[in-house]
Amino acid sequence: MDSRQLAVTEENPIVLKKFEYTIRAKQVLKRTAEDIVELSQICHEYHQEFGYQEYVRWVRNELGLSGTYGKNLLNVYENYGDRTLSVLNFDSTAIRLLSSFLSNRRRRGLSRLGKD
Repeated sequence: MDSRQLAVTEENPIVLKKFEYTIRAKQVLKRTAEDIVELSQICHEYHQEFGYQEYVRWVRNELGLSGTYGKNLLNVYENYGDRTLSVLNFDSTAIRLLSSFLSNRRRRGLSRLGKD
């Protein structure tokens, strides 16, 4: 943060609070993106070793994910698997995957609890 930005935040605590939220959110996004890429690498390795049909079965039965989600994870690996990610240059693919994953997990969890 340069001196001009610092002056603005010292004069306006709301700007500082917003900046703090932005920093925290970017830290989470970075971790999230890295976690999804790591998961995509694991999925890619499984797919390479056991083939596509066994991979889909594994994704569905062992990970509790849809076949489409599993395919998307392979696509993430193809696009990002060997790169270092930056939140600033990371597109929305990982965010959509995470959102889908969390939404599906929540629905399944509520379904198991009888709260559909």
